[in-house]
Amino acid sequence: SSSSSSSSSGASGNNSNSAVFVTGGDDERAFVIDPRQGGSGKVAALDTRAAVLCCCWGPRSEAAGELPWLALGGGVPLDSFNANSGNVDGWIRVYDPRMWKAIGDCKSYGVAPLRGESTIRNFGSSRTARLRLVRQGSAEGDSNKERFAHRTFVSGLSPIRLVDSSVALVSCGGDRQLRFWKLPRGPGGIMAPQLLQEVIAPVPMSSNCLSLL
Repeated sequence: SSSSSSSSSGASGNNSNSAVFVTGGDDERAFVIDPRQGGSGKVAALDTRAAVLCCCWGPRSEAAGELPWLALGGGVPLDSFNANSGNVDGWIRVYDPRMWKAIGDCKSYGVAPLRGESTIRNFGSSRTARLRLVRQGSAEGDSNKERFAHRTFVSGLSPIRLVDSSVALVSCGGDRQLRFWKLPRGPGGIMAPQLLQEVIAPVPMSSNCLSLL
């Protein structure tokens, strides 16, 4: 139910119970494709300004018969010497499928998580660690901190249902962090994502996958 990307690194996935799928790669673009459409089947071409390494759809049940939100993520893999046109590290962007417009970017730089204030809990340990918020000015040549979700790259994305039955987005990357993102709803639908919580993993999560039960 998924297709491989033609790029040397990339991501692809289809929306459950739908023929629509998305594919992206290191050409800094993602394509939404519906094979039921005529011609190439391309529904949308999304300019990400950085390599696409992972993607996920929101739960189908959230969309009331329509396509749910789409999240794309990526960055610069550790084995790559390529830069990107957006000058970003690990990035995540959430899209509204009604017009294929960006809802917003996930940002963790200088942001305190909504849950647990500024404390995070390690896997397998009762010890909590203080989250250091980095707020110093950016020097010339630094990456774009407005799109900073993870250091270096984002390798996996997945929707997750919280205890209050709301749906959030979880991400992992090369910085040993699992980050949970709240997707608040307003009158017009999904709003810009907010950092909900972050957890330190015991080992670096550098594989391009993330699966939750």
